[in-house]
Amino acid sequence: MMSQSIARLRASLIRVLAAALLWMGCAQGAAAAGLTVAWNPNTEGDISRYVVSYGAASGAQSATVNVSASVTRVRIENLNAGSRYYLVVRAVNNGGQVSGPSSEVNGLASDVPPAAPAGSVQTYYAEGASGFFDYRVAVLNTAASAAWLNVSYLREGALPVARSYSVGAGRRMTISGDDVPELNGASFAAVISAPGTVISERTMRWRLNGGDGAASAKALTAPSTTWYLAEGNAGFFDTFVLLANPTATPTVATVDFLLDGGGVLRRQYSLGGNARYTIWTNEIPELRSRSFATTVRAPLPILVERAMYFRGVHGAFEGGHASAAVPAGATSWFLAEGSTGAFFETFVLISNPNASAVTATIRYLTPAGVARTEVRTLPPTSRTTIPVDDLPGLASTDVSCSISATGNIIVERSMYWPGVPGPWYGSHNSVGITTLRTRWGLAEGEVGGPDGASTYVLLANPGTTAATATLTFYRESGAPIVVTRGVPAGSRQTVAAASIGLGSGERFGVVVQSTQPIAVERSLYWNHQGGLWTSGTNETGTPLN
Repeated sequence: MMSQSIARLRASLIRVLAAALLWMGCAQGAAAAGLTVAWNPNTEGDISRYVVSYGAASGAQSATVNVSASVTRVRIENLNAGSRYYLVVRAVNNGGQVSGPSSEVNGLASDVPPAAPAGSVQTYYAEGASGFFDYRVAVLNTAASAAWLNVSYLREGALPVARSYSVGAGRRMTISGDDVPELNGASFAAVISAPGTVISERTMRWRLNGGDGAASAKALTAPSTTWYLAEGNAGFFDTFVLLANPTATPTVATVDFLLDGGGVLRRQYSLGGNARYTIWTNEIPELRSRSFATTVRAPLPILVERAMYFRGVHGAFEGGHASAAVPAGATSWFLAEGSTGAFFETFVLISNPNASAVTATIRYLTPAGVARTEVRTLPPTSRTTIPVDDLPGLASTDVSCSISATGNIIVERSMYWPGVPGPWYGSHNSVGITTLRTRWGLAEGEVGGPDGASTYVLLANPGTTAATATLTFYRESGAPIVVTRGVPAGSRQTVAAASIGLGSGERFGVVVQSTQPIAVERSLYWNHQGGLWTSGTNETGTPLN
């Protein structure tokens, strides 16, 4: 390994920071070598980003990589193996002022595959695209010490691309697809290797013909040979099922589409090694104008997600949402988010993949308590849709759901807006959670800024004992903010991030610690061209205990 020399940035317009150069090879099978540069974080609170400049000759760093202020380690890709490169680091503050360069460091690019961080675990995203989409991954380090992570992007029809990043103790950082040139115009999956104290969420935003859309998902924790999705429609929506094979061995996926009201349509798809495959369900004639759930099986473990988009006044991609599949059904499900009334329309989607009917008992929790309980019979191998706004006693209220069933089922919730006067231009969706917890993590959150972002943390307590929830908001810079909220038994409560003292434009993650097991979700909305909440995303919490 090369010398890990430390050099000081020359003081210029911003406080100095230290830089150290390491080397790290690219992902197995990638076409070029790489270097990783790391530096000590600047201690001032007004740093907006760092700029890493590099080149093949000393003093001639013509290529650059930009990273956010919370990143102090980044991988430089597409270098020539065995060649020496020279690097410097600069800091940029919120006013756009740029520091002088660090002392130059250098090293040899290597094609040796990068080692994962000690004690790391892998998490996965089957969906990803950059170019038309603004792709970003929010990363939250819940530990008391800094961590680093490797990311391998599995491109559709091309070789993988690797990156390496750092994230400070108790910090949120953002990985942007724009900072990885090899991803521009590509569809891809992502594999993240990081300590178990690091959690993430992926967001994809887009704008087309004046429209504004967004979709998000949290990471899958492992590949599986079986996957389930409750939502899907090939009429009003364009639905895409995304399959990713994270191993080098090709496999075949068998996909069953469970139709609304009953019936199954089966298809098979070949998956190459370390590759992603997209199923555009609208191109399957038997699915056109149908709603459906999806079951995917493969002899080797794979990854599965689903993305859905709909047309509107601005044309295609007016709005949309995405969710990761679940590897198994369950008899208990919880949905913390939901709202009815003039603005939102909420739907609960239930898949019964079993060969026999299942009975489901659904409790609807509002801020005032349990407002409604109902029992539904779910036909075998079917998808059931519940328009929550149409249910008696649930008009114009925030609402959560607690669902118990006599057999294993899969539950999702979709929300669309505006309901009145319409038509819809925004949406989000999440798969429910199956186990209540006392500690949850949310990697994504944003307030204010140029798009007027609004984030809400949703707390649902289906139990019979009141809970006290402590929310710690971890920021990209600055001290964490801690707030406490009571969650009465059988109720749903909402915490607006804008009310706790965060600055406009801040991005953050949240850790929720509760005295009783609860369900936790996050909803995030943006404005565009004077429109209210023209796009939004939702995701359930990641269990931390």
